[in-house]
Amino acid sequence: MIKNDLSPITKRVLTLIEEKEMQDKQLVLALGLANGAVTDWKKGRSKPSTDAIIKIADYFDVTTDYLLGRIEDRELFAENDPYLRIAKNEDEEELLSEFKALSKSSQRIVWGIIEQEKRRTSEANSEAV
Repeated sequence: MIKNDLSPITKRVLTLIEEKEMQDKQLVLALGLANGAVTDWKKGRSKPSTDAIIKIADYFDVTTDYLLGRIEDRELFAENDPYLRIAKNEDEEELLSEFKALSKSSQRIVWGIIEQEKRRTSEANSEAV
């Protein structure tokens, strides 16, 4: 059972550990965290570092915003996300559907490619002026 006086991030991490039926030590080993890190979080002696939060989010396939308590939905792109309702035609709908089907790490790669292409296009447009 998870105590109520824990920080939101600690509660969520512990819930994810329980749901996976893991031991704290398994998470520590899997993510290369300091020995006793989860115990320290449970006892309020420390909180997960930014690096740990990112590793935990990737490991459990949830967003960092979910871990931090900023949103309730664990999914990278939730069905009720207003940004998902922007598709204007079948091609856009298919592209969005394919993107959602990718793993989080693959989505990040695709997003990086998009950002790179936007910068390249912006630079090309600047040079043309």
